Amino acid sequence: MGATQRMASAGSSGAPWRLGWPVWSRVLKDAWRDSGEDNLGLIAAGVAFYGFLSLVPALSATLLLYGLFASPEMLGDALLSLSKHLPAEAAKVVGDQIASLVAAPSAGKSWGAAMALGLAIYGATKGVDGLVTALTIAYDLQESRNWLHRTATILALTSGAVIFVVVSLAAVSALNLPAALLPVAFDTAWLLAIAGSALLLATGTLAAAALFRFAPPPPIRQFCWLSPGAMFAALGWFAVTSGFAWYAANFGNYSATWGALAGIVVLLTWLYLCAFILLLGAELNAQLDAVTRGTASSEKDK
Repeated sequence: MGATQRMASAGSSGAPWRLGWPVWSRVLKDAWRDSGEDNLGLIAAGVAFYGFLSLVPALSATLLLYGLFASPEMLGDALLSLSKHLPAEAAKVVGDQIASLVAAPSAGKSWGAAMALGLAIYGATKGVDGLVTALTIAYDLQESRNWLHRTATILALTSGAVIFVVVSLAAVSALNLPAALLPVAFDTAWLLAIAGSALLLATGTLAAAALFRFAPPPPIRQFCWLSPGAMFAALGWFAVTSGFAWYAANFGNYSATWGALAGIVVLLTWLYLCAFILLLGAELNAQLDAVTRGTASSEKDK
């Protein structure tokens, strides 16, 4: 039995976690090699650029939707909790945008609600459109959906992302309730930090799995075969974000080099790293798909 047949037999075992280490070793090597062949670094830079352009309209949509259920102050507290996981300069850029949106007069918000939502849809869909294209390339697929189907998918993913962020912010706000209920002498900081990190990892895994499931064109993928790349993306995002924040705070003197643009440069770099990790998770899932089909990329040219 050849290597391809052995991997196909392993892939038919029903779940990726049942694959042996030889198969996983081949999958990881092929995923890393394909990331270079697919120019994931360049593609991730494009995703980061479109993500940066869609950031402000996406924040506007999130603020408008979140404001239907809670006060802007609660949103600010939730975003402050989330910003602790970002590099300081990037958190400042995002925080300044949030502050300007929250401080806008109520009348202006009411009058500009429709326009803000329209801009949010347009801006955010551009970012999601770039991400859909990038994931299609990472999965080594050709776009088979017509314009209407693809546009509907992008709109659905954009709307789902905004709702997902709103729910996540509400969950982060709920984490502060134990501090108010428990005695003052009880230190809940460490407990909230652990709970917040676990929540971020869980929501990140679910978000990545949803993108891997719906963003690329068919074939339909089962969740168990999406979970390895999704978990890798979530854990990688957490590690890269923490590592980059530490580097930027201790070694990267961006202000001396870029001056007033330091915050934007740090934010773009962080978006680039996040996009690269997400696409690398997609490459991992693509190789697992190849295992289930018996067409592992390392055997394609033989």
